Amino acid sequence: MTYHNADTADVDVIVIGAGPAGSSAAYILAEAGRSVLFLERRTLPRFHIGESQLPYTAELLRQMGLYADAKAQGYPVKKGAEFIFPDGDFRRTNFVDQGPGRHPTTFQVDRAHFDNFLAQNARKKGARLVQDAMVHELLVEDSGKITGVRYEKDGVSHTVRAKWVLDAGGRSSKIAQLFRTRKEIPWLRNFAVFRHYKGLNEQYNPGHEGDIQIGGHQDGWIWAIPIWADTISIGAVM
Repeated sequence: MTYHNADTADVDVIVIGAGPAGSSAAYILAEAGRSVLFLERRTLPRFHIGESQLPYTAELLRQMGLYADAKAQGYPVKKGAEFIFPDGDFRRTNFVDQGPGRHPTTFQVDRAHFDNFLAQNARKKGARLVQDAMVHELLVEDSGKITGVRYEKDGVSHTVRAKWVLDAGGRSSKIAQLFRTRKEIPWLRNFAVFRHYKGLNEQYNPGHEGDIQIGGHQDGWIWAIPIWADTISIGAVM
């Protein structure tokens, strides 16, 4: 969500959150010559879940000019998804089957590494990345326009004004809280237990190397995602 202010500002854009959305926005804006203050409340790299990318992510990386660099990181190449259901029904979705003009592969990623990869590339483009920066307040005019933020870094409060504020804070979105735009979906009130395991050896994989594997059960589902050549993420969602 963004809100515009045409008055005087310290920077063109403040981006809140250094996840893939915030980092991509900061990268593109900085590349376009905009002055960008990029705020992340934790220190990168930091753990995050959400490791199995959709095919279109590859196109976004290509558009940003980062696909080759991302591939060089050593992330497992994801070519499909495998599903097994409680009755034993097994199905595989091969991304090639999407047809022409689509993307047949993407990546499985260690999010701590991938998010830091994107954030550091945004910084190289000129975005000013500030880590351990906790946004405490949005600066709002009487008209409802957001004109900046007040954040804390190392116990010191900073006030910065911007023409635009882009909130990519996910579940911690300040703008969603301020304007009460968050809507809960009751049937998605799930929780997950997960862990990364070393010692992955693909020669014992009964399926296709690089696929995400999903196992359904009565109360939810289980995932298995290779995030490095020797590391797998396993989780149970209920």
